[in-house]
Amino acid sequence: AFGPILEPAFVGDYQAKVHLTAALNFISERNVNKGMAKLQEVKKHIVTDEDKALYLFVAGLCYEMAGDLPRMTELYDCANEYEHSFYWPYIKAAKFHQKCLEYDIAVNDYVAAMNCFEGKDLSEQEKLIVASVHTNMATCLTMMHEYEYAVHCLEEASGLGVKIPDSASVEAVLFAAMGEKEKAENILVQLDGSPVYDHIRKTVESILNKTNPAFFPVETDVAKIEAFWNWFVEYCPILEKRLDDQQ
Repeated sequence: AFGPILEPAFVGDYQAKVHLTAALNFISERNVNKGMAKLQEVKKHIVTDEDKALYLFVAGLCYEMAGDLPRMTELYDCANEYEHSFYWPYIKAAKFHQKCLEYDIAVNDYVAAMNCFEGKDLSEQEKLIVASVHTNMATCLTMMHEYEYAVHCLEEASGLGVKIPDSASVEAVLFAAMGEKEKAENILVQLDGSPVYDHIRKTVESILNKTNPAFFPVETDVAKIEAFWNWFVEYCPILEKRLDDQQ
């Protein structure tokens, strides 16, 4: 599974590979502490960029298995700087950045993930992965108001001939943002009864009636701003204590 990032690293260094295999075994068992301890042994053998990329990826994988997604993403981001050819850390980092509304960073990671499949004869599983990446990119691009590029991504996903469960939701929001009310409402009809229907309906309606602040200027409530600063002044001592305690 990890072939594209695994094979170029620690070439001929069998001691490093033994430690790495042990680390991966511990991580697969969710024994994070032992996995990280073994990785410290691997770290001593790093020579090339390929070694470093693999080390950072496996360290990120360790935190992923531990459920620490911010730390996972930090390490995957570092691994991705070495421009390896393994899709996993690009997609995992992209999804976290997307969740944090860092859409431009997410798009760059999704593009890097798709480049890993460039020129390959895709299996059915790989088609699902690539179609999902295109669909997630379309969501990010919609939020960035890059509508034509978002449409292109959805067309690319559709052209792979596989079904992505979230694609209709993405299309509904995109068409609403483009002002294509009829198309958006037709897709909503198709979504009726699905778990996401209420959320997508509210989003589409707020875009069509121009009250969604992600797409339109919304008048500021001065009273809420004053209330925030009053709360902030009261909360400052707690914030300062947390800063002092490095929390």
